Amino acid sequence: ATGAALSEPEAVSFYSGYISGILPALGTSADGHWLVAWVRGLDEESPAGVDGILGTFADGCATEPHALCLTGNRFRVTATYHDHLGRDGVGYAAPLTSESGTFWFFYPASVELILKVVDACAHPDFGNFWVFASGLTDVQVHLEVVDTWTGATWERDTNLGEPFPPALDTAAFDTCDATPAFAEH
Repeated sequence: ATGAALSEPEAVSFYSGYISGILPALGTSADGHWLVAWVRGLDEESPAGVDGILGTFADGCATEPHALCLTGNRFRVTATYHDHLGRDGVGYAAPLTSESGTFWFFYPASVELILKVVDACAHPDFGNFWVFASGLTDVQVHLEVVDTWTGATWERDTNLGEPFPPALDTAAFDTCDATPAFAEH
């Protein structure tokens, strides 16, 4: 899904009689499409029928070598670094589970960061998303987690020569009530 609209409003059915009392309806499919349908011609003088707009939900996070897509592809995680030799680089993502993964900077077998985004929305004492991260490095790191539904961002920066400290943020994203972005077609 690209988040682009698939159609302009179109008639999706016709009826020669009078229709009343029907409100707009929304339908979705497992492959990310949506349809909003509504009744037109709710008076006896207009032709009755059902109109609708077809669309797709935005992709959220797209899998790529430098990004982790976590918690149902809602969160996009990236990491950049600056090393002791003055080189800048981008971390390579290695997913572990649907809510966790690692990054490596220099060699695939050498994990530099580990992170998870936990959906604690149903937890009565929290009601948000948590970010837990830790590093096995002393290079300068910029770690970024983006909620692709809202654009909200969580970041952690470390200094060159200092260990990456653990982050246990149980209030990272207060975005449980958000809905995914979508586009009309």
